[in-house]
Amino acid sequence: MTHIKVIIPAYNEADSIAQVIHEIPTSVSEIIVVNNNSSDDTASTAEKASASVFIKTVVGHLLQLTKTILIFIKPLYTNA
Repeated sequence: MTHIKVIIPAYNEADSIAQVIHEIPTSVSEIIVVNNNSSDDTASTAEKASASVFIKTVVGHLLQLTKTILIFIKPLYTNA
């Protein structure tokens, strides 16, 4: 069985993150929001919309996203 995970980098997206999460297809097994030092309610809004939330303090969305992806794929290769 294939598990599809969506990773969403977010910074101060409380006004839109729930809508983004709800528009993701139901075939996705997990939605992960990586909250990057938001000063609004991004994290709590994402959690209320059923996403897993990780708090990161890495500057820049690309670096943040890359580090988060590595967190999730590393176990796939180290346990093989």
